[in-house]
Formats: sequence, structure tokens, C-alpha cells
Amino acid sequence: MRLRSLLFVPAKEKMIQKIPSLDCDAVILDLEDSIEQKDKENALMRVGSFLETFDRSMHIYVRLNAESFFNEMQYLHRVPNVGFMLPKFENVETYMAAEMFLRDHSIIALVETPAGLVNIRSIAACEWVDAIAFGAEDYTAKANMTNSVQALAYQKSRLVMYAKAFDKPVYDTPSFQLDARDM
Repeated sequence: MRLRSLLFVPAKEKMIQKIPSLDCDAVILDLEDSIEQKDKENALMRVGSFLETFDRSMHIYVRLNAESFFNEMQYLHRVPNVGFMLPKFENVETYMAAEMFLRDHSIIALVETPAGLVNIRSIAACEWVDAIAFGAEDYTAKANMTNSVQALAYQKSRLVMYAKAFDKPVYDTPSFQLDARDM
């Protein structure tokens, strides 16, 4: 399934409650950057509770933490029809320990580092990766470069080329433009 609009929602109680009213193709519940370290475990529990009762009127993904993805996936994998966004995806081998969970869920590989871009062919070719997304904020910080359309043209073109070569959807970096006149 090709999704057009994916909305990141921090895994905070107030934000989670708004999900049923959102008009988008998919929601990505964020356990990573939008959650303080001290609240990560509580956020995981909130997401689990929400997913058990949600009516599935839209696609739901959970952006996991790179350091604790296995435990988070182990906790959430029992919930059917939820996908996972795997952040800072640099190589397929990192996630092989969780392969038993990966095959039962839709997976978006979030490429956010130069190493991920270098390995994009094997990432796109991976049979359990269903889509690829680009994270420009982390990428430009790691590469010590400017986050602009011109500066990232090569990186984005490379992601699109490999995603399309392996017939995978590809999603651009989140937009922080809140006013359509600014786009």
C-alpha cells in the first residue's frame, strides 16, 4: 500500500488522544526523539495500551529507538496490523536478531546517517523492509552539512533510485512547514 500522508505523533498521552480525529493516511507514534529518556518506558506502555484499543481506521506505525528496538518490538509485536519505523537504519544485519518480529509487520527503514545512505542498496533489497524514509535532520547533523533542498538533492535522489529499483515506497523527510503558503 502506498501512503501519501504520514504524521508523526509523540507518544504522549495528550497527543495520542488526538489520533482518532486526525486526517492522514498513517500515524507514526514516536517513541524516539520526541520522548525524554526518563519517559521512554511509560511511553511504550501508553503506545501498547492505545494499540490494543484502537479501531484501525488508519495505518499505525511506531518509531522505535535504535538502542532498544528489540525490547520495544518484543513488547509491541503481539498487536496485529501495526508497523514499525526503524530509526538510524544503517544496515540490515543490525536488525536480524529481531527478524522473527519483522516478518509479521510492515517495516519502514528510516535512513538518517551517511552509513545508511552508503548501504541503501542492501537496505532496499531486504525482503522484510517494506518502505524507506529519509530523516534529513539527523542526516545533516551527522554529516555536518546544511539541511536544504539543494544540499540534499544527491542523497534524496539516491534513496529514490534504490527504493524504486526494488519497488518500495520512499518517503521524504518530515516537513516542518505548517502553513501551506510557505511550501
